Amino acid sequence: MAVNLKHGNRLRPPDKAYEVKKQRARNAYADAQMAKNKFWFNEKILRKNYNLYGMKPLEIIFLSDQGFDFKLVDNKDEIEGKTVFMMKKFGYFFNDTKTITIWKS
Repeated sequence: MAVNLKHGNRLRPPDKAYEVKKQRARNAYADAQMAKNKFWFNEKILRKNYNLYGMKPLEIIFLSDQGFDFKLVDNKDEIEGKTVFMMKKFGYFFNDTKTITIWKS
């Protein structure tokens, strides 16, 4: 089978094509869920920042600028003497200063 390189038509091995298709489907599902449920959008912001900064204190405005909504809370837990506001797997607690720390359950 001839491949037209001028148009960007590239053949992928069937197993690679299947993996790419699965990833596209996962991303589409995640986007649809985030549009329906704002908790997932907050969860995504917390996960991204936890992966980048760990449990370092972050300024509240830093998360607000990313679209984080502090009014949405799925659950409140008392952990190590601090009130942790949980989404799904990630949560946050307020420090004494105007900062928060991201918590992973």
